[in-house]
Amino acid sequence: MRRSSILEPHDDYDYTHPENLSAVVVAVVPYIAGFVVRQVCKTTTCEECIAALYSDELVPLVEQKNRGGLVSPSKDVIGLCEAVEKGLRRLQIECGTLQAVNSQSKHLVLEVLRLSVEENGFRS
Repeated sequence: MRRSSILEPHDDYDYTHPENLSAVVVAVVPYIAGFVVRQVCKTTTCEECIAALYSDELVPLVEQKNRGGLVSPSKDVIGLCEAVEKGLRRLQIECGTLQAVNSQSKHLVLEVLRLSVEENGFRS
């Protein structure tokens, strides 16, 4: 059995329009964002910064899967994670190989951070 390539087309999203995230991706990104928040909080001591990462509102997938240990990320963190997801999808289309995507990931991070500052991210 041949193993599927990570860059081969699948039905999980529209490769011609990487800005369009499927309902599954939109549901999963906040779950992943919660993991990101947990990891960032391990290395941050700034209480105001930490508070800006969390939300009191549980997103549907986190609420469904939570047994008391999941983190509910702020809307700003979810927005950043969605921007990264879209950027990675654009890079997959442009680069064609995973190695090329990895070599461009630094530029993606800088672009997402720039957009975050321009859009006044982390208002909370």
